[in-house]
Amino acid sequence: AAIRQYATQGYDIVIAHGAQFQSVLQEVARDFPKTTFAYGTGFQTAPNIFAYDPQAQEGGYLLGILAANMSKSGVVGIVGPVESGDAIKFNSGFQQGVAAAKSSVKVRVAYTGSFNDIVGAGELAKVHMDAGADLLTGSSQQAVGAVRAVAGRAGKYWLSTDLDQSSIAPEAVLASQVYNWEKVVTKMIELRKQGTIGGQRLVLSFADGNLELKYNSKLADKVPKEAKDAVESTRQKIAGGSLKIEIPKK
Repeated sequence: AAIRQYATQGYDIVIAHGAQFQSVLQEVARDFPKTTFAYGTGFQTAPNIFAYDPQAQEGGYLLGILAANMSKSGVVGIVGPVESGDAIKFNSGFQQGVAAAKSSVKVRVAYTGSFNDIVGAGELAKVHMDAGADLLTGSSQQAVGAVRAVAGRAGKYWLSTDLDQSSIAPEAVLASQVYNWEKVVTKMIELRKQGTIGGQRLVLSFADGNLELKYNSKLADKVPKEAKDAVESTRQKIAGGSLKIEIPKK
């Protein structure tokens, strides 16, 4: 209803953030052929629909390398939302990164079954830490609950994705994969001005600068130079195209 309302009111671009809106937009977009619609994370487009698709597995891989190099317990944890979209990409990349850096490190994975179960995410984080995990990660808005749980335990750290969450827990968030959404939105605006109102899949990756890896400057002394060097050399390979992080097919 909200999507239709925006289109009826004459907005040029209507963004429905979430893969769950894919089928809805396919239906609504036909009724407003001059309106640009967009959604993500996804890849299916239409003449007046843009799909934006973060390659979350790339940053996940880098954070996995970081976690493996820094874990003292040999156990790290993933607090997942739902097994779909970029959560699957990120989790797979993280697991691959850990395995590539140090195969002896165990990755514990658990899902809340929701994107916004803040309490559940916090509880899963505690379960992971009770089982020995000293570095944790996870995606979606519910991650706030997990971040706070990690911040409550000394010697435990969080690796974030989507955005830099260090402001939430400056003593616990070591590093973040950051999506530069503003570049994607700007690209859609520019394309529309040029007469292209949809039909393209807009990728966010390290190669195009739409993905970044940021360290928390407050915890800079906690990250060994060897770990940073391992991450940076791999980032360059991913950005340059010599290393591609694939998502295993089920």
